[in-house]
Amino acid sequence: MALRSFGSFGELREGLTPRPVEASAEREMARVAATLRADDPRAAAKTCRTVVYDWLRSRIGEGLPPEAARHHSFLLDRDGVACEGLRVGNADTDHWAVRLVRAEPPGSGRRWITELGVRETAGKLPAFRLRRLLPLERQNAELAPKVPEVVAHLASLLALEQDGAPISGDPWLVDSEAAAERLGERLADPDRESPVIVLSVPERAEDPRRPLLAPAPLARDTAGLAAVVVLPAHFTWNLTHRFGKRLAVYRGAIRVYLPGFPDDANERRHRLIMGDWLEEPGAEGRFRAEILRRVAEWSVRHPLEWSFAAVREMERRAVGARQPEPAAPSEAEPVREPETAAAPPAAAPAPAPAPSAREPIPDPRR
Repeated sequence: MALRSFGSFGELREGLTPRPVEASAEREMARVAATLRADDPRAAAKTCRTVVYDWLRSRIGEGLPPEAARHHSFLLDRDGVACEGLRVGNADTDHWAVRLVRAEPPGSGRRWITELGVRETAGKLPAFRLRRLLPLERQNAELAPKVPEVVAHLASLLALEQDGAPISGDPWLVDSEAAAERLGERLADPDRESPVIVLSVPERAEDPRRPLLAPAPLARDTAGLAAVVVLPAHFTWNLTHRFGKRLAVYRGAIRVYLPGFPDDANERRHRLIMGDWLEEPGAEGRFRAEILRRVAEWSVRHPLEWSFAAVREMERRAVGARQPEPAAPSEAEPVREPETAAAPPAAAPAPAPAPSAREPIPDPRR
């Protein structure tokens, strides 16, 4: 058994102090990382916090403390719903983060954890983060981590950007040769970091703009994780000519183009779902969940830049720094034991009592 040594009592105490169990007791299922591009970054960050607060109220109902509306630190724990908010900052940064633990769907017993936050840094655009987590005991490989609709709502109000491109809760329709060309450029962009889900439309579809999988719900559920594109049959040849048949998508099929395309010519890496597969009973829900899982797994591949736990640690340190330290004893003045009562005024010495058998004999040297 390996033993750990401690160089001081402080190290020992630090080593024995219980640590938060969030990292080991929870698994991150999906992450949205975006920036807020605005002429007035502070106003944009405030709007973002307000939208998140309104979303929390819609989930929790009445009962959030007044501090929550003012975007200050707060704590709420009632009726199976736990919600905590933190606000900490200094001259250069301002962090605001909230954490909601709630059963989804209500009454299911499955607790989803949603963390949202806004960071303002001097000289930089505000950063927005959202994380979806599950307790380890609730893990299930079949669960599809949908993005809360608050992200799509934020994208409709603010310029949320990812990879330099705007986030949208709506699908993008390719309706011209120029748009098809832009799609090809987007797929081949070496700086692209998020997947692109292309839904092709069958040649004989009654509506040339309607794919076999409903694009609007998919776009809302993957807002900030991936872009959803509807590709009518007339424009599918553009991708075939540019990337070849193996890496194209047509005849009602769906392909999830991961970043690194087309340098990565392995077509199996860029999942293809054939159109005739989608016509089987129950196939739409099954493949929709698979797409959600794929893009969600891709979103958490990088280490966290900051999280709710990190903001909580910042607040803990900030509170500790504000606590006054006990005054150190002066070297010129010895430490004295506190007295139980004030000394009485000096008076004439009283005659010493006779020694008792129960009392010790006083030492004449004192």
